[in-house]
Parts: sequence; C-alpha cells; structure tokens
Amino acid sequence: MRREIFEEALRSTIPESALLSETAIKANGRPNFENQKEGYKTLLDSGTTILAFHFKHGVMLAGDRQTSSWFSIMSQETVKVSQIGLYSGFMFAGMVSDGQAVAESLRRADRDFRNRFGVPLSLDGMANYLSRFLRIHYNHGIFLEAWGIIAGFNFNPLESKIYSVEPAGSKTASIFATTGSGGDRAEDELERFRGKIKTLVLDTKEALELAVRAVYMAGKKDMGTSDVRLAVPSVAVITADRGFEFIKPDRVKEARDRLVDQERRDGNVA
Repeated sequence: MRREIFEEALRSTIPESALLSETAIKANGRPNFENQKEGYKTLLDSGTTILAFHFKHGVMLAGDRQTSSWFSIMSQETVKVSQIGLYSGFMFAGMVSDGQAVAESLRRADRDFRNRFGVPLSLDGMANYLSRFLRIHYNHGIFLEAWGIIAGFNFNPLESKIYSVEPAGSKTASIFATTGSGGDRAEDELERFRGKIKTLVLDTKEALELAVRAVYMAGKKDMGTSDVRLAVPSVAVITADRGFEFIKPDRVKEARDRLVDQERRDGNVA
C-alpha cells in the first residue's frame, strides 16, 4: 500500500481539493484570493525581465526589481523570484494581484500534496496544475494576467525542468525561458550561451554572471526593466541536494560590479 501511494506521488497526481472547482467559478465569478488586495490592482509587472536557465547543478532564476503602474515606477525593490515548493520556483509578468494569486495557489497545491503523500509535488506536477488552473479560469472568462515561468525538479527520474506558461494555460518546456518587456533582449543574451546551457557546463559563478548580464542587457534598452546599477537583481538557484535558495545579495552585487567594471573598460557605459 505504501509503495502504491509513493508511486502515485511520483506520478504527481494532483489532489482535486487543490484546484478551484468549475462549479465554484461559475457560481462566484472571479475568486477572492487572499493576496488580491485592492491596492495592487493597478500594479503591473509586464514591464519586467525574468528568466530561468539550466546550469551544472540545477536551475538558475533571476528577475529585475522594478514594478510599474502604467507609466509610473512604483518600486525598485520588488522581489520577483518566488519559492513555491521545496524544489520549485515561480516568476511572472503581468498584473501583480493575479501573479500573487497564482503563486499562492501553487504553494497551497504543493502543501496539500506533501500533507497527503509525504513528498513534494514534482515540477511536472506543478506545471500541470498551473496549466489547468489558468485554463479553467480562462474558459470561464476569467483572464488571469500572469505570464509565468516555473522551474525546479522532478524526482523519478531526477531531472531539472523549466516551463513557460501563458494565461490561457498553454505550457512549453525549454532549456531556458524569459518573459516580460525585456524578455527578448535577455533571451538574446542567453541564446549566445545555448550550447553551454544545454550541455550543463556552467558552474554556479558562471551561471550567476550570465543571469546578471542578461538582466543588465535587458535594462539597457527596456524602460520597464530596472538598471542593475540601481537595483541588484534577485537571483535564486534550485539544486537537487539543497532545493530552492536565494543567492545572497552581496554575491549578486559582486557579480554586478564585475560586469559594470568590464563594461566601463570596454567603453559601453559612462
């Protein structure tokens, strides 16, 4: 019996209690999420740069720190990289209230799964849950403005995964992902290192420097992305042995300073 439960857990069967039912959505309309506060309804993270990519030990996640409200900058201190499970992280571009609601629902799904089966929900399970969550809402006319990146680990077999998930529920697996207004520029930078990302040869230091550089390049052209010289990006790693953990800001700042110094020597910044 215990083996059957464990195998079911590894297949990432998502408990129905973790999902909003279609009946409840039809009856109540837009759900009243606990983090969906009135003051956040006009805050946007669509002007942003978030990214994830594989490296030697797992997955690297990074995001700039700017949050906007239409044409005004509301904050340069926003942390856009979120832990949603022991071995998984989530980032989003779009409406802050919607993204917060999605992140909280993902945390609740993982918590319910661990309480039921005693093991974390796998990354594939998280991605399937998120895709279904968004699709159910979309099919009932509730468009949650959250373009997400979800990354972490599966356990059987042990492997790191990255998915991009759109508001209608579609999901795409890839070796790296970016989104937000600066996403294309960050993607161009990651594309230069596609071979090293795909073959998992980047160590933690090299991956950190690439993550900071990708956010930096996005911020040079995109007004919705904070300048790394003004706001040090948020960076986290997910590894099989340690799970999700943020890289200390001092280490990120050191990588930022090395990058800016090199850019200055090359004559690319004043």
